[in-house]
Amino acid sequence: MNILSFFRKQRFEGSKSRVREEGDSGAMIASGFLQLVVPRSAKDFKVLNEGAYSPHVDMVGRDAAFRFIREAAAPGKSFLDVGGRKGERRALAEGYEYRVMDIDPGWSDAIVGDICSCAHVSTDSFDIVFSMNLLEHVADPWAAASEMVRIARPGGLVVQIVPFSWRYHPFPEDYWRFSHSGLRLLFEKTGTVETLLSGYDAEMRRKDQRGGSLPDNLDVPPIDELGGWREHWHALWVGRKIGR
Repeated sequence: MNILSFFRKQRFEGSKSRVREEGDSGAMIASGFLQLVVPRSAKDFKVLNEGAYSPHVDMVGRDAAFRFIREAAAPGKSFLDVGGRKGERRALAEGYEYRVMDIDPGWSDAIVGDICSCAHVSTDSFDIVFSMNLLEHVADPWAAASEMVRIARPGGLVVQIVPFSWRYHPFPEDYWRFSHSGLRLLFEKTGTVETLLSGYDAEMRRKDQRGGSLPDNLDVPPIDELGGWREHWHALWVGRKIGR
């Protein structure tokens, strides 16, 4: 029996057993003289099988994707934040002319529209087409990928950060999860991009996410003695539009 199975079998009674939250240090489960502490952040964990896990799982980290954006910056270049809402990620576009596109934007001078069908946005019009935590919410990610590539300029970048493992969070819907290979296929299928980066970011992997930001508990997962949802991965993909 492993230690997690042991704890699940215990009855947490009286002073000998309890479950409590310990702030940012994590959840502590105590039973008699044994304790299990679950840190809140993936930074609290060390990978124990470095170099021995799947060679297809490349833990590149999101800063690797952001680096492509920083290195391509130049005066006059444009950055489209698809699903950018109120421009919360504006800092990523330093050095660019920044625009937001959203179905319900809160940013001044935003482009109002659905990325699955946005003929009003000109072809070859943005140097960076970026989205983060968007594709899981769109009904037709194939159409969205095609439109993102269309509106990117030849030689421009399409940068995607999407959930691979995340709790259910309908905003307004929650349809999809993507592996690195699925994300790559989605965009390469357009026939007009080359892949520059493909992998994962798991900085938030063990964070205790309990939801509660949506009405009627729509994003609240089952909570147990280890907390809420604790397996957070993003898939990353950066591609360059092939010039004509």
